[in-house]
Amino acid sequence: MASGTEYAQEYQEAQKAYVQGNYQEAAEIVDRLVKSFPDDPSASLLRGHIYCYGLQQFEVAKEQYNSVLALTSNEDFSRLCQ
Repeated sequence: MASGTEYAQEYQEAQKAYVQGNYQEAAEIVDRLVKSFPDDPSASLLRGHIYCYGLQQFEVAKEQYNSVLALTSNEDFSRLCQ
């Protein structure tokens, strides 16, 4: 399993790729993160955004947003999944 530093670096790489429009690269990175950290709502949320707004694979995005809602009751996450 990756260390906290490695996780943070990969998360930032995925975010950067997403913002730059490199959706496939972002998806590959975030897919690894979600696989390694399935209980992390932040990674699942980012994966949802990448698949929804970037790749327009809405079923995958919906699954990720539902996963986020199941993982946390934090209202900030709930608002971002709507």
